[in-house]
Amino acid sequence: MNTGSLRTRLLLAGGVGLVLVSAMATWWLGAMYERSARSALDQRLGNELIAVLALAESDAQGRLQLRRELFDERYQRVFSGTYWQVQDARGQPLGQSRSLWDETLATPAALRTGPAQAFDTTGPLNTPLRGLAQQVTLPRVPVPLRVVVATDRSDLDAQVIAFRQRTAIALAVLVALWFAVLVTQVHYGLRPLAELSRIAGQVRNGENVR
Repeated sequence: MNTGSLRTRLLLAGGVGLVLVSAMATWWLGAMYERSARSALDQRLGNELIAVLALAESDAQGRLQLRRELFDERYQRVFSGTYWQVQDARGQPLGQSRSLWDETLATPAALRTGPAQAFDTTGPLNTPLRGLAQQVTLPRVPVPLRVVVATDRSDLDAQVIAFRQRTAIALAVLVALWFAVLVTQVHYGLRPLAELSRIAGQVRNGENVR
């Protein structure tokens, strides 16, 4: 029996298995981290959306107005990466943060009255944004309103990439250690078989068995 060939097959099968498991673990952990990070960001955007809705009101003629600006200074700095806007159901602007300047945030095409909808979009200066939009109806306002808040998601994307890279490196080190253990186990595990193969060869050649 060729123990060298058997050793190669065992190591190859074990090595491929370790790499596949490591790749799947890297993807799964990265996906879970990204989901958790996006959920936390969406929760913060939800609080901002509630704040905008709390400030929105209509006058005696049914026109929309805001009692005051939000306290967050990022809404005051042009193209700061943090924005809000209010539109009617036809997309006509009714109000927006100063940070948007003369730009407009895209809203989900299928947005309907109901729960808020999270989405990814591109904002001013081609900045990747994470947004939260909700269509609502306010008292004395004749048409539904589309309220959107959004913030720069560049930091989130960078954190996800960095987490995936660190996870991949850590698992690569573990795979190397596991493979070293596998090599040791195969080496010592096949020693009795190699000895039997040697003895069988001596018998076939008519040599004295030792």
